[in-house]
Amino acid sequence: LPYESKMVSKIDPDKCVKCLQCVVACRDGGHLAIKVKAERTPEIDPERCVGCNLCRCLCPVSDCIALGNK
Repeated sequence: LPYESKMVSKIDPDKCVKCLQCVVACRDGGHLAIKVKAERTPEIDPERCVGCNLCRCLCPVSDCIALGNK
């Protein structure tokens, strides 16, 4: 895929239960693309995200994390 069509993760803040499993997965995967904002809300840095989908695989909430174009 061309760089312009790079896929990145996106978190739906309304569905997020703030378990932070995505943060741990991203950290352990070595990308460090998900940071924790105020009140334990995860936020994805699209510049660091490589679209590996690990965060989505470990999220306990169905359809909370999706892959989309950068």
